[in-house]
Amino acid sequence: MEVSAIPNLPKNNFVRATDLFYGGILKSLKKSNHNFQAFWESMTNSLEAIQSLPFKSEGAYIAIRLLFENDIDKVVFKGFELEDSGIGFNDENFARFLTFKDDRKSANNKGCGRFQLLQTFKKTDYVSFFRQNDQIYKRTFWLSQSPLAQNINAVVYYEDTVESPQESIRTILTAKDLKEPDEAYQNLTSDKLKEFILSHYMFYFCKYRDRLPAISISSYLDGKPQDDEVIVKQEDIPNVDKTQQVQLHYSKWDGTTASIRKIDKTEDFQLDCFKINSSLLTQNKLRLISKDEVVDNISIPLEMLNSKDTVDGYRYLLFVSGQYLNDIAEDVRGQLHIMSSDEFSSTEDLWEKPTILLDDFKERVNVEFEKLYPEIVKKREIQEQNLDKLKKMFLLNSSTISKLKFNINDSEEKILEKVYKADSEIVAKKDVEIKKVIDDLEQVDPAADNYQEDLQKSIDELTEVIPLQNRVALTQYVARRKLVLDLFDKVLARELAVQKNAERKCDEKLLHNIIFQQSSKDPSKSDLWLINEEFIYFKGCSEHRLIDITVDGERLFKDEISEAEDEFLNSLGENRKTKRPDILLFPEENKCIIIELKSIDENVSFHLNQITRYASLIRQFSRDDMQIDTFYGYLIGEAIDPDDVRMHDGEFKLSYKFDFLYRYKTVWTKNRSEGSLYMEVIKYSTLLERARLRNKIFLEKLNIL
Repeated sequence: MEVSAIPNLPKNNFVRATDLFYGGILKSLKKSNHNFQAFWESMTNSLEAIQSLPFKSEGAYIAIRLLFENDIDKVVFKGFELEDSGIGFNDENFARFLTFKDDRKSANNKGCGRFQLLQTFKKTDYVSFFRQNDQIYKRTFWLSQSPLAQNINAVVYYEDTVESPQESIRTILTAKDLKEPDEAYQNLTSDKLKEFILSHYMFYFCKYRDRLPAISISSYLDGKPQDDEVIVKQEDIPNVDKTQQVQLHYSKWDGTTASIRKIDKTEDFQLDCFKINSSLLTQNKLRLISKDEVVDNISIPLEMLNSKDTVDGYRYLLFVSGQYLNDIAEDVRGQLHIMSSDEFSSTEDLWEKPTILLDDFKERVNVEFEKLYPEIVKKREIQEQNLDKLKKMFLLNSSTISKLKFNINDSEEKILEKVYKADSEIVAKKDVEIKKVIDDLEQVDPAADNYQEDLQKSIDELTEVIPLQNRVALTQYVARRKLVLDLFDKVLARELAVQKNAERKCDEKLLHNIIFQQSSKDPSKSDLWLINEEFIYFKGCSEHRLIDITVDGERLFKDEISEAEDEFLNSLGENRKTKRPDILLFPEENKCIIIELKSIDENVSFHLNQITRYASLIRQFSRDDMQIDTFYGYLIGEAIDPDDVRMHDGEFKLSYKFDFLYRYKTVWTKNRSEGSLYMEVIKYSTLLERARLRNKIFLEKLNIL
């Protein structure tokens, strides 16, 4: 057969270039940073080949085959095969393939895609069956950047063109052997590639939804097909939810004002919005479209939505298209260069031709999106209001919040978690500065005449590096203590409305909840400082059954109880395992603090042995690996007469200030060594007086006594 469009083309030989140098071209046309660019170039050519058919092909198809091989103890990616039913490499198309930057196919096609294959794979084979002059031909050739090809300034090896009347029109491209290992290809599966194809060609698929070719993807291992074929179906492609025309002005540098200004010249763009089930779309995206393909190197954020936000189970995919974006396309598909205002202002040639800036795309498209979906704007406004409330309630750092991204559906708990995590990183940096100030204290001399001035200087420096948020938090902390003290006082005086309206006395419950919320397990969030400042740092629980209590995730009571022990625990009509101490704290190994609270009018003398009984049960039945033998008990009430207490138990002694009673007692057990118990009997009012004295200096500084 004579190849009329390519005269004198020798068979089974490299096609030498005479008017260009491929080595220089391949240096200038770098391999794309996008892992699958070589595949996208091939896939796009297949789509265009099908579109180029002079007739509508009912059986149009693209079959993609991922090729893997067993290599000793692992499976390796060897390449891909792409077969399409397009027009094929007839004389005209093959001549264009051999010509660098031949854009006669269309203004949008610059003929540079094959170089991505050259940069990525060692060899790419082509077998093309095409129709010409009412006859079917088979043309075979391959691409390679082998040393031999480089030496003779060639990249295409032409094999032959022969008649093949029994064959159907189709082209098979086989890209073989990656030049460099690539995990993206190595981990590729049919399902993953389908997902990538839908994402990359979504705009194209939506545009030509009703006349797409059948697209199948499958894997081959050692030449044998695997059972993983997937099909890109029409139902995979969503319909456009809303469309909006967007007009953008060109910008030009104004030398007089030394600033960028808009000019009257405009370009029209189309914004297509897709509302897609969140199970099918993993991220909200706003993408530019050039030549019907997604632009990979430019990302424009959606201001209303973060990437993972969902609204009523949906995410949003936005495409911006227009002839302007086709015209500025670069040599590599999916690559554009659109300057930001900062880049435009700093360019060496400020007088270059007018352009449309990336900032304008971002601003105008987001404005139009908000107009199209006011319900999302409303939802975001509600979240902003909630965030403002949390900021005021918990004194959240405004600077930290401004740097964070919150999903539109973030719960209050999630918002606080993000803020606190970010704050912790800031605190780490601040701690370094604080440490320096503290280390500098070594230079302060208390015996020097200017000691007070030097100390004050260190104080000022430390105050400066402590964030304002922390200083405000400290103020809130002290103010909270003031309110708790006042509330405690009002309960003792029975001045709360709930006490006046209650049918029965609820003093004990109120006081218990003020000190340590019933059923709680976190002393750090309690007000146990009313009793002792250290208590808030211990592990513990409030109002829990003995059998349910855990320490560091381990049960306090042993799992295996003998028959005799079980009989005792349930004797005399009691179930001693379900007894509920008011408060238990565990300051360190083998030690336990037991706190019992009584109603204001309850005679405390009647309950002097209650803590002793709890201590004995814990000593006898605690696990072998956490036996507790040292106990501290606090029996707290208001109806306490020292003489009456000593009449019930003569071992109690009055403290030197006569504001509480105490005793030391042995904790008896049947099968273990005895334990020890130090116990105090003390009034609520005494605790209140002590707590006020401890906090007086702080309250005075804030002038809130």
